[in-house]
Amino acid sequence: MKKIMLKECKSYTFRQADGTAVPFIKGKITECSDHVYKQAMQTGKFIDVSEGGAETSTNIEALNKAQLQELAEKSGIDISLCKTKAEMITAIESSKTSEENTDSNGAEADFGE
Repeated sequence: MKKIMLKECKSYTFRQADGTAVPFIKGKITECSDHVYKQAMQTGKFIDVSEGGAETSTNIEALNKAQLQELAEKSGIDISLCKTKAEMITAIESSKTSEENTDSNGAEADFGE
């Protein structure tokens, strides 16, 4: 399972082949299947917040402070001393970098904008 976050529109829903809806709300981290993950990432509206995910500084900078706080909390990163968005981004990216150094069904999109 992958963890992704909707960064652009208010909501977005994928309907899997079995009819199960997978809803996403902007700024909320949601777990999804690999298949839904692939389709979501192709839209350009999501960022990968999975452990070892593909987030980049460009994607993370698009998040607001509340979204950064949620991302840090879900990732187990302490940002309690961070006062600004830039400090939060630095702390999150530093944590991801240090972690990397220590650890050598069909879907149909429903645009809920």
